[in-house]
Amino acid sequence: MSDLRPRGTPVVIDGEERRLLFTLNAIDEIQDHFDAPMSDVWDKLTDKRESDKTIRYLICTLLNDEAAREQRNGKELKSYTEEEVGWGITVENVNEIMMALLDAYGLSLPEPDEDDSPKAESGRTKK
Repeated sequence: MSDLRPRGTPVVIDGEERRLLFTLNAIDEIQDHFDAPMSDVWDKLTDKRESDKTIRYLICTLLNDEAAREQRNGKELKSYTEEEVGWGITVENVNEIMMALLDAYGLSLPEPDEDDSPKAESGRTKK
């Protein structure tokens, strides 16, 4: 029987592979921190003045959420401060980390029904 627990999106931070997963706990913490829904938090990533702080906070929250989840299973993972996360994100890996964040958030959402997709709509003809 397969393991039904979501695994998250792999990302390498500070030379260690970790997994980003938007759990309900992580989403709740992020929304509380920004006092905004996730859609507004994602908008901050396109604001040049807010994007660095936002990505650093998101990664820190997701890494620490993973550490807390894994601790329940007896596995010790490093918890990070925002400053430590900032040291691990560089010009060389920021795009890779951003793509991992987007992938992790996309994997946390239910798949759209095929019939509701724009492609399905464009293929239909009206009678």
